[in-house]
Amino acid sequence: EGAPSGVRKGESGKLEKLREGESLEIREGESGQLEPPTRRQRCNEEAREEPLQLREASGKAARQAGADPLPVLVGSGFTRDPIDATPRYTAWINGLTEQQLVQQRLRELTVIHPTWFCHRHTYERLGGLSEAGAGFPEDLDFFYRHLRNGGALARVPEPLLVWRHAESGVTASRGVSWEVIWAMRVEHLETTVLCKKPWSDGFAIWGAGKEGKRLYRSLSEKSRAQVREFCDVDAKKLALGRYAHYESGAFVPIMHFRNVKPPLLLCVKDFDGEFAKNLASLGLCEGVEYLHFSF
Repeated sequence: EGAPSGVRKGESGKLEKLREGESLEIREGESGQLEPPTRRQRCNEEAREEPLQLREASGKAARQAGADPLPVLVGSGFTRDPIDATPRYTAWINGLTEQQLVQQRLRELTVIHPTWFCHRHTYERLGGLSEAGAGFPEDLDFFYRHLRNGGALARVPEPLLVWRHAESGVTASRGVSWEVIWAMRVEHLETTVLCKKPWSDGFAIWGAGKEGKRLYRSLSEKSRAQVREFCDVDAKKLALGRYAHYESGAFVPIMHFRNVKPPLLLCVKDFDGEFAKNLASLGLCEGVEYLHFSF
């Protein structure tokens, strides 16, 4: 009553204005004027979102979860600006299946931060994003906490975001080092994968190069003891026959990939081409018999 056109008073007593696909709150300020609206949905300012489609995806994921739905973090596909920036990364993200959103979580964020959309409870149940500040990857931290606490992932496949590419990147501009991100990924690997069967009974690292050896050195002593062998196709590495970890005095065999038993932790950067063919030839099940770690 007495409210401007298109505005109604909600159950809370606040004036509310509804727009297609979104809900906005409007409050009367001290001056008597209506204050600018605040989005109820949590979203990143970089995203050009399509709330209605995202809400539909969230509802679909909740319905699939059953009568007591899991908290769902929803995202979407994207296009780059310029269009030819980061083609490999863009193709990987946009090509993930619903199952791979979780299966490939150790590589990177599989639901990119600028497209995040979720119910307020999904956000607030974890205390929101970390306020640790510059140098801390709060998006990856929230993503992993969400999954560790029973959260689900969903994605609208359509590219609802135009993501501008900067040479420095947001991560670098905020002072987040690759070492910090690496350590967070290793911690998630150890606390959610390596502590459970069949991984706790032993596994192989596919990739006896720099990435694979760095991963081995980054593992805890307990997790390193679970590494049965490295596997590779490089003739020089195979001829060497083993990797020596001098700090612990351990010697880990290096074998041809056809001679190792799953589960396998894939630590190879070039996961296309010949590597993809070799992996497919084994007929293994992703998420059960192998997981990707490197990107």
